[in-house]
Amino acid sequence: MSRSFRFARNVGFNMLGHLFTILVNFAVVPRLVDSLGHEGYGLYVLLFTVGAYLSLLSFGAGAAVVVHISSFSSSGDGRALKDALLQSAAFHLGGAALGAALLAIAAPILASRAFNLPPELMATGVWMLRCAAAAAICVCLLHWALAVMTGLQRFDWHNALNVSVGVSLPLGSLLLAWKGFGLESIALWYVGANALGAILGLAAACILLRPFLAKTGPRRLGPGEFARFSLGLWTGQIASSVTYQMDKVLIARAVSLRDLTLYSIPSGLIQRLQILPATVASVLAPMISEVGGQDAEETLRRMYLKSVRFLLWVMLPLDALLFALMPQFLTLWLGSDFGMESVWPARLLVLSQVFSILTVIPSSVAVGRARPWHLSALAWSQAVLSLVCWWYLLPRWQILGAALGALAAQAIPAIFYLSAIHKLLKLEPARYLEQGLLRPGLSAAALLLLVFPVHAWAGTWPRLLSLVLAGMLVYCASTWYWLPPEDRRLIKDFLRFQG
Repeated sequence: MSRSFRFARNVGFNMLGHLFTILVNFAVVPRLVDSLGHEGYGLYVLLFTVGAYLSLLSFGAGAAVVVHISSFSSSGDGRALKDALLQSAAFHLGGAALGAALLAIAAPILASRAFNLPPELMATGVWMLRCAAAAAICVCLLHWALAVMTGLQRFDWHNALNVSVGVSLPLGSLLLAWKGFGLESIALWYVGANALGAILGLAAACILLRPFLAKTGPRRLGPGEFARFSLGLWTGQIASSVTYQMDKVLIARAVSLRDLTLYSIPSGLIQRLQILPATVASVLAPMISEVGGQDAEETLRRMYLKSVRFLLWVMLPLDALLFALMPQFLTLWLGSDFGMESVWPARLLVLSQVFSILTVIPSSVAVGRARPWHLSALAWSQAVLSLVCWWYLLPRWQILGAALGALAAQAIPAIFYLSAIHKLLKLEPARYLEQGLLRPGLSAAALLLLVFPVHAWAGTWPRLLSLVLAGMLVYCASTWYWLPPEDRRLIKDFLRFQG
């Protein structure tokens, strides 16, 4: 089975699961907002935001174990594989336990001083923060199991578990809200769903690892070697959490929970679309680490350019349609408040995602070729620029300022990061533009030129869906016309399921 086909098959399989998760959340979110109210939903967002911060306490071990498992399982070195598993499990569990204890103690201070919650929501906020603390250990163990599956390239198991947890959380929350239970019960469900996911994930990981652990090998993976690689990635993950999560904390503190809801729902939708690039990266990184031989450099460059084209062709039509149809889409989905106040912040976030997409494949190269500090440099430049922009823009333009800061933080560092990775690959800028960006960009431009001038016509769901369909037909036709021959062959083989 060719690398290109294996890559496309794994990504395509995962796309189906993530698409299902997005559709479930698309249906659930408006009803949750209606049930909880704007302020209540803002507090619900904070539960997940704090949970995301606590997951950082794995100290980068998730990404590190993906690379080590991929390498040691393919070489049959069971002893080094066991070392990587034990050390990564210690990182996940120890950090989560410490963070959970600290958060449970500090919850009242955080609720009053960090988030400025109103008095009537103070007790609920403290309870939800403590539930986030209780769930932290389960979340980190779940992430450990998912990392093991990624390293073994068992994306079928990974996808099934990830989708199960991702769907059960919003559906369970909505059911509880409909039955008249409050945010306290929803927070308990957050703990229970993640605990069940962790149990299932650990059981599945043990089954998958059994044949590999039975093998022996001469190599041992020392704690220092694992820690250096893990911590190199962790610094970048901390910075990424600032870039993608801190805006919500700052909006809750500096503006209001209502504005947090108006911002976070479109932002959350756009970030969910980022799951696809993340999936591509998780599939690509282990494959890059396997590249070797006499023609390794040119093989890596061709794999890189093909992956860039693939990702852009999949993501650019979604971003173009969202940018053009944002006013009508938000009004139909969430109501007139969102259709008026959230449109331009959401459009700016769409533009920021385009720049973020351009850094996904380069980041896979950095991880797959053991250059984690490249990734950390990108993440910290984005984080610092985000904080500076939000400090200046949030008091002046509220949620529009938050979106402007996010756009600047993605666009400016991306230029320098691409230059550094292309230097590592010995890839000329002209080749990157011609074989990576040009054709997907032309297809997206054709779609945008068709849809944007008539977007105001899409005032009902049938009209909006008709315009989306017409735009996608144009996009698919132009894409097929501009596809390089090798990409056409790959698509034909993929549709026939031939590798």
